[in-house]
Amino acid sequence: MSGNQRSTGKALTKDGDLPRPSAGPALTAMNTELRALIVEDSADDAELLVLGLQEEGFALTQERVDTEAGMRAALDRDVFDVVLCDQAMPRFSAFAALKVLEDLGLDVPLIVVSGKIGEEVAVDLMRQGARDFVHKAHLRRLVPALEREIKAYSGRKARRQAEAALQEVEERFRVLAETAQVGIWQAAPDGRTLYINPAMCEILEIRSANEIDPYGYQVFFTAESWQRLQAERAKRTGGERSTYEVELIGRKGTRRHMLVTGAPLWAPNGSLHSTIGTFTDISVRRRDEARLLAAKEQAEAANRAKSEFLTMMSHELRTPLNAIIGFSEMMLERVFGELNNQRHEDYVNAIHGSGKRLLEMINNILDLSKVEAGRLDLREGPIVIEQAVGECLDLLHGQAEVAQIRLTAHYAQPGLRLYGDRHLFDRILINLLSNAIKFTPGGGSVTVMAALEADGRMAVIVSDTGIGVSQSDIEKALTPFGQVEGLLTRKHDGTGLGLPLTKVLVEKHGGTLTFDSQVGIGTDVTLHFPKARVMF
Repeated sequence: MSGNQRSTGKALTKDGDLPRPSAGPALTAMNTELRALIVEDSADDAELLVLGLQEEGFALTQERVDTEAGMRAALDRDVFDVVLCDQAMPRFSAFAALKVLEDLGLDVPLIVVSGKIGEEVAVDLMRQGARDFVHKAHLRRLVPALEREIKAYSGRKARRQAEAALQEVEERFRVLAETAQVGIWQAAPDGRTLYINPAMCEILEIRSANEIDPYGYQVFFTAESWQRLQAERAKRTGGERSTYEVELIGRKGTRRHMLVTGAPLWAPNGSLHSTIGTFTDISVRRRDEARLLAAKEQAEAANRAKSEFLTMMSHELRTPLNAIIGFSEMMLERVFGELNNQRHEDYVNAIHGSGKRLLEMINNILDLSKVEAGRLDLREGPIVIEQAVGECLDLLHGQAEVAQIRLTAHYAQPGLRLYGDRHLFDRILINLLSNAIKFTPGGGSVTVMAALEADGRMAVIVSDTGIGVSQSDIEKALTPFGQVEGLLTRKHDGTGLGLPLTKVLVEKHGGTLTFDSQVGIGTDVTLHFPKARVMF
């Protein structure tokens, strides 16, 4: 090997001035990988050194150099576990090699392997940084020296890596803490302030932590919040994390509601090092919540007042309406004799019809008010579907006949029964049938269908061939007092309470109402009652 030469093969044995290295104790781990930089001007000596290391169990990758430039170039392009260096060479020396390692800031162990070295020189080399020296005539000493130094070097490298990783983590934490938008407050177990970040300083309305006594930050909290803070800090000693709220007062008097998340920080020995808390300003959220709560309470109060007013007015209006309807019915039935004038009879018919419509509207308003006030109770019992539907159809038969509408009913299974409030069930059907008749032109049909579905629910469908409603108007039709047509163009009487009340009554039974309609084709209103209400 001459000049700079790199090899991973086994060196040949050859006779030279130096004795062949004697066999030493084999390494515990055979074929230990070793990357060595050999600084040696004699190719023969380098070959003997390589052979000796390979025979001792090293899987060797090596490069030989004999000048400062060669050493610098090798260290620049590769990483080595050890430098094996002759003490004195024509163009280089071990002292110069140590200086190269120092200049490059490398902690690679350098072991001097020399045929001629005095004690004073060896001591000087050790002082300069050499890890050990071995005479070329006693190369068997090189193996334990290598084992020791490589192990020490690996430990130093691992420690440096750990320190670098720790430094990186600390720097990352510092940057995060300094730029965070939330306040960070670190305190010792005895309560002494260790660190507060710039965001926390801004919250406290101070310029830096130096402006406050490390123990005297009680002034920044209300009495109640201070007690809460102490109670929460006590939890940290047990390793508990928690999130809580406090009210904080800045140095300039600004009050803030803060959401605090606290956690313990442990020392390497397992003891509590400190506690850390993040402070998030939730003052705006708290104010918004207070405004929303006040608005909600105001709306609920207004709704209660409306419901109470409607309930009172409904009862007050029923008394005279019952008289109007009752007396007009007596006149129409000629209880006290004939009406002498056709116009008078027409007037009485109009009075009777208007009274009944007004009473229906008042009943709907009263029922809706009861539901909103939570005072509508179900009087439940078995409902025979065929019987209930038949009686409702009979009740509306006259209205359908006048409108020239055909009423029919179909049942997928016989003997269908439902557990619910029969009176409210009739109200549901009558509202749906009345609407269907009202909005179906003469010659059309209205059909009631009932069936058990595969999931066990009962479906009751009221289908008509009426004028229909556009999809965009369905939601409006299900809103109280909502009417699809404008007030001036509406062709049909009604308050817009029938469908919304029907939907509420169905939901009161745990069911759902779906509305499917097409303009000019007709409407299907489907009621689904839960499986739990179906009786067998």
